Formats: sequence, structure tokens, C-alpha cells
Amino acid sequence: MTLSDVTKATNGGKAPISLIVDEFSKPLTLLKDLPVRPASDKFEDNAKFLEPWEYNKNSETTDLDSGTVLHKLDTYDRKDYIGYRSTGIGINKKNYIAAGADAKLWRAKQLFELSKHMSLDMEHDCFYGDPTVDVKQTLGLYPRFGVITDLYGTIKTGAHQGEVTPYVCIDGGGTANDGTLGSIFILHMSNESGCCMIHPKDAGEYSNGILYTTGEFTQVQKTRSNGATEVLYQAADTIEMMAGLSILSRNSAVRIANIDFNSNEGLEKFEFALYQAFETFPIEYQNSLMIYCPQVAVPLMKKFYNSRMKAATYSDAKPQNLTGDFYIDDGSLMFRKTSMMKLTESKIV
Repeated sequence: MTLSDVTKATNGGKAPISLIVDEFSKPLTLLKDLPVRPASDKFEDNAKFLEPWEYNKNSETTDLDSGTVLHKLDTYDRKDYIGYRSTGIGINKKNYIAAGADAKLWRAKQLFELSKHMSLDMEHDCFYGDPTVDVKQTLGLYPRFGVITDLYGTIKTGAHQGEVTPYVCIDGGGTANDGTLGSIFILHMSNESGCCMIHPKDAGEYSNGILYTTGEFTQVQKTRSNGATEVLYQAADTIEMMAGLSILSRNSAVRIANIDFNSNEGLEKFEFALYQAFETFPIEYQNSLMIYCPQVAVPLMKKFYNSRMKAATYSDAKPQNLTGDFYIDDGSLMFRKTSMMKLTESKIV
């Protein structure tokens, strides 16, 4: 269940918070798709990654005369952070009264538009957020997948060469350093074993990490430059959101970086890397993978793949054109375009 599903189930689909979530979900891609779950704590989610399977590591051949060896699964710590954002509008009572019958509609529209902007900011954080830069951000996808690895997560170069990371980042073969490369992310969506959105465990007034407060008009006194007291009546409507990106399994996300979408050679290299990356996922995940790609790369992919591209839904298909989500070839890989991802990357190692 996504945030919108959970909020509707919690609030009967009619409470203001449900309407707000519906509204701010409209421009989203990743944040709309992520299933939700409560974190282990108010501001972070602490758990463990399981080490991948290795032959003969956790079982032995045996016979009737031998006992059974007991094993403990190897794990290492995982921590994901919850980000915190808020927005709101201030309302002057005189202006509100003067607006007459349109006042409530204006108030709702202002709040809906602000909520859309906040949700886009939060989606941006899910891609690029870095708590080492701003501790109030969640840890996004790009900072996690910041070094090139092999298909098993072994870092290829640099100070940490040979170490294993849970964040597999495959080289797409592009070599330009002029800020024209791009990336794609392949994600398995699950609130038990994959990528999901987390919210505080004990949310209190927060409904699944979101708090909407309707302001009441209260008296505000100001002192003018001549010493006179000025009395105003003002109200503030606010929305707060506490949410974060969590990756629950080391086998649930892969980045392909250094993709040259601007050349046929680059797209051929990307296609090979794409099918390599696909095979790093467990078989049980392969039917539920989503690929997130830069929106600006879609025309370049359309030109290269041409008739091999198929619309994901009937409404996405148009004569001699293609909009919305799409598949390539047999439909095993579904692409979701997002404006958050850009073709402005330099080659990473």
C-alpha cells in the first residue's frame, strides 16, 4: 500500500489530510510508487542486511549418524533516516472576509499548491538527499550509489577498492566528463524486502507521517514606529511531513551510472548493462521491478529503440507516438520517467 492508500484507509477517504495527499501525489513518480511502513524509531529506521547466499555456508551434507550443525545468519547493520519538511500559508482576516464566497476556495487552492511543492521537494530528497549536508534530509538514492561496483557490490577502484557495499552501481560505459551523462535506477518495491517509504513509528498526531493543521484567527499586536499599537487578526494553515527512503534488502536496488543517452553506442552499452543488472535480482523480485529514468532521456531512447518500445497502458499509447510509462521488447522491464533525474552527470568511478 502506498501513502495515498494508507491515508484513505486511516481517514475514511474524506478527511482533509486524504484530499491533501491525493493532491500532492499528482506530480510525483517515485514517492507515489513507494509502499509505506513505520520505522523502528521516530527519526530513523534501524535493522540489518542479510549477507547474500554462499554455497555450503549455512548448511552441510549429512547422514543418519551425524548431528545437525546450527548456524547463525550473517548480518550487518542498516540505518535509514527520516526527513522532515513543512509548509504553510498565512491569512489576514480582513483580506479573507473581503474575498467573500471565494475565500475558502482560495485558501484550499493555496494549500494544495504548496503541498505539491513540498511533495516535490521530498521526492527530490529521496533521489538526492544527504544528511551529511543537511541533517534534516532523508538519505537519497544518489548518495548511496556513489561508486562503481561489480554486479555483486564489490567496489572497483579508489580507497575502498575490494570492499563490498550493499549498493550495487554498474558502469554504463559512458566516458564524457562534460556533464552530459545520466543514470537509471532499478528498484524492487516492497515494505518487507525492498524499497519503501518510512514514517515515524509512534506518529501521534501525524497520520502516517503527515500533519495538517487548520489555523484559527488570533490577535497579533504590532508596535508602529510612532509607538502606537496596531492590532491584526491572522491565521496559519500548515502541513508537515516526516518521511524517508528505506532500502530493506541489498538485492532490491541497482543503479546504472555513466550512461551516454546521446549516442547509439552509448545506448547499446546501456542495454547490455541493463540486462546484466536485471540478473542481479533474485528471481522472485524480477516480476516487480521498476526502472526510473530521466524524462529528458525518453526522446533519445524512443529514437534508438523505435518499434521495440511499447506503452505500459492503453492511455499512454498514441498513433506514432508514446507518452507515459513504457516497456522495451517483452515487457519484463517497465520504465518510469521522472523530471527529478537529469542528464547533467559527469563520469563517476
